[in-house]
Amino acid sequence: PFPTTAARHGASRAMKALPIEQARPWSFHLPLHRFVAACLREVTRRPKGSVGGGMDELLERLTSMEGDGRWAVGSVHEIFRGIMEFPVVVLSRAAQIRAGLWKRNGPGMQDQVLNYAEPPFCRALRDADLTLLQFAMLGFCSLSKVEVESNNMSGIDKDGLKCSFVGKGEVGFVHLINLLLHRFGIFDFAGFAKAPNADPANYFDEVKSGLYPGENDPDNESPVDTIELSPQSPVLPWTYTPAKDATALLSLLEELLHLLIILITELPSPPPKNRADHTKQAKQRIRREVIHRLAS
Repeated sequence: PFPTTAARHGASRAMKALPIEQARPWSFHLPLHRFVAACLREVTRRPKGSVGGGMDELLERLTSMEGDGRWAVGSVHEIFRGIMEFPVVVLSRAAQIRAGLWKRNGPGMQDQVLNYAEPPFCRALRDADLTLLQFAMLGFCSLSKVEVESNNMSGIDKDGLKCSFVGKGEVGFVHLINLLLHRFGIFDFAGFAKAPNADPANYFDEVKSGLYPGENDPDNESPVDTIELSPQSPVLPWTYTPAKDATALLSLLEELLHLLIILITELPSPPPKNRADHTKQAKQRIRREVIHRLAS
């Protein structure tokens, strides 16, 4: 479920997400996603207009596929959503382990988290996952701009278009924040109220309109048409957290805020213009890494 604050600003009352339970087995290793992240790093090193194109050309190609008839409507959205959701699972589980959860897995799990988040292996693990999240957000923002331009929406500054919400039922920054809150298991601890519970009638209208296909599954034992529209309805989306005490929940909240800071500040360097610029960027990265290691 989305929080009521998001619903008041135009988001739907719930969102599509992978059906992954908090206690479901998972792995630190996402080979295909990490390969995509390595490719994206190479693309960021290429300036605009170079042979093969840079990041701008890649995003333009992907967004143009959304409405050219070769792909089903919404396919590119699903690609970006898939790029985003799997790394979020790994990042959230690593944060839960650092917060003291899943201790029954033994000390070996702590060692895996250390290798995941610390040099030298973090370059191919955690940093790759962060790159994928940043790229997914760029993709959603580009898709929202294309949508606005195609619909000729009046009264909107296209150059200054905000990407916080990309439309009802679609994925954007609001989806990422809400997904992180649920995957970390701190939605309720953060003080948010569930939008479906606050307005169940509208939520069921969205279900009947096909906004949430999983809820209209014919194998579902409780079809929407037979459900009494009440906040106590058992089919309303719910939240869950594996953390059982306030200390662990506070640690998870700190982990989430730390992740958001890294997403905003740890950005790829712009493509170097020449060899001297490339050398300068390399020295800056090394200096920054040394300072961070000394400070920690």
